[in-house]
Amino acid sequence: MLYPFLWAIALSMVYIIARVLKWACSVRHTLSASLVVFVLSMMVAMFAGATIYLYNPSFSTLTVAAWLNLGVMSAALVPIFVSFVSRFQEQSVKQLKNKSAFFALVIFLTLLNEFFMGWSFNLVFSPHPRITPEYLSSVVSSYWFVFPMSLEMALTTYFLRKNVPKSVLFVVAMQSAIMFFSPTALSSRAWGFLSAFVGSALMTILFAWVYARGFFETTIQTYLFRLILIYLAMMLGLYIWGVNQNPSLFALSVILEMLLYFDGILSRLHTSGEARRLSAPWIVSTFVANSVSQFFMGGLIALTGLIGAPSAFKGELVFSNIAFYALTLVVTLFIT
Repeated sequence: MLYPFLWAIALSMVYIIARVLKWACSVRHTLSASLVVFVLSMMVAMFAGATIYLYNPSFSTLTVAAWLNLGVMSAALVPIFVSFVSRFQEQSVKQLKNKSAFFALVIFLTLLNEFFMGWSFNLVFSPHPRITPEYLSSVVSSYWFVFPMSLEMALTTYFLRKNVPKSVLFVVAMQSAIMFFSPTALSSRAWGFLSAFVGSALMTILFAWVYARGFFETTIQTYLFRLILIYLAMMLGLYIWGVNQNPSLFALSVILEMLLYFDGILSRLHTSGEARRLSAPWIVSTFVANSVSQFFMGGLIALTGLIGAPSAFKGELVFSNIAFYALTLVVTLFIT
């Protein structure tokens, strides 16, 4: 019975955050900015408090959670109060001067909210974990984080579809789908194989479309270049996870991808300049990076679907034998 309830909460948060992000894009005044920060801060405090309590359910942790929410609410109300006072004193609305800092805070609070939501929901089913970097990485790589984040990307982009070039919509749609098909999300061998295969196919489609189109604005070219580098780290992280179940690099790459996405969808991708042809160095470098990332995905597919996981020392990338190496190459060529 808990699953439907928690998913209802998660989906509600996805919708609310997407709406808040759309609101944040239209903010022009300090009062509106303060209200956006207040809403996001309260959401973070709510899930942070739930995490504190669920980690060690007791009256004392419940008290800490309550005081945390009260403290965050009080702190977040201060800039709202100051903005109200300034507005009445000056008889004018104060313009928001530093939008970059505002967007950075919005992105930070959004990711923090998703992290604490994923952590608290994981604690419902796996209480009293040992807090380690690897465990925190597993929170980010779990379905309570990647599935809502994938839906949040899609919904936010839909709400802001009029603010960005049409070419961005396809890129982000593919990003959202690739995020959804994260092999780490479910502890299922079948899901690991299927999601790795589908994710690789989606990456191939995305960059085949990019090369076929050939012309993009400079900001979009920069976005795509950074995205493929993140995907390279992500696919390497997935292979390492397939070998020794350590999702740390994958989790880090997920965070980097979300930072790239939010930064782009909130501001950088809104400006539409002149489309320019992709340069030869850009094509070569991204093609090499994409090919290497697909090689690691080929290895993951071989690990999860075709043969047993090869033996490897923890933390090291080791191919077990020539047969596995050859099989990885065959799978890679097939998916590319």
